[in-house]
Amino acid sequence: AYFQVYQLQNQHQAQKLRRLSGVDLAGKHEIILGPELYRFLTFCQKELPPYATYQLSGLEKGSIEDVRFRYYLYPRVQKPNGEFLLYYHSSVDNLNKEDTLYASLDSDINIFQRKK
Repeated sequence: AYFQVYQLQNQHQAQKLRRLSGVDLAGKHEIILGPELYRFLTFCQKELPPYATYQLSGLEKGSIEDVRFRYYLYPRVQKPNGEFLLYYHSSVDNLNKEDTLYASLDSDINIFQRKK
C-alpha cells in the first residue's frame, strides 16, 4: 500500500513538473498561486505604486498563499497601517470614512487608499 501511495505521489509530481516546464514565468506563477490568486496579484502589481505599503485582508496570515503573495508583490511591503488596504474575497472592514476606493477588480476584490 505504501509503495502505491508513493508511486501516485511521484506521478502527480511528474505531471506538475511537466506542466511547469511548458510555460513561461508568468504561467509558472499562475500554476503556483492558482488562477484566482494570480489574477489578484497581477491586478495589485498593475494598480499599486512600486514602493507602496499595504495591509492585506482575505488570506490567512502566514499561510503559503500569504507568503507567496507577499513575495511576488515585492517591492511593495505589507505593514499594519499601510497606505493601501487590499481586500481579497473578504468583507470590507477596517475602513474609515476617509478611505477611498482606489481600484476594483470584482465586487469582493478591491484596493482602498487610506487618507494621509
